[in-house]
Amino acid sequence: MGSAHWSSPEEVVDKDLAAGILRTADIFSRKQNCVEEHISLWIKHMLPVKNQPQSIQNQALLNWFREMKDKDYITEGEIAFKDFLGVDV
Repeated sequence: MGSAHWSSPEEVVDKDLAAGILRTADIFSRKQNCVEEHISLWIKHMLPVKNQPQSIQNQALLNWFREMKDKDYITEGEIAFKDFLGVDV
């Protein structure tokens, strides 16, 4: 199996992390369908950082979220998106 590290989900995903993931999924799945403008914004922010380090991708994701929010396409959840991503701004 190469150098992969196998683990059990219950050993690496605690209750708080699981709850955060579910809240984020809820944010992105409710109220409206994805439209062309949403995908265009995703491409605008995420394609340029496709092969960049995770920290740069997280910042791009935060920028995407902010633009979606500015255009009223998405709302902030109980946990601020920047906090969920762990991005310092």
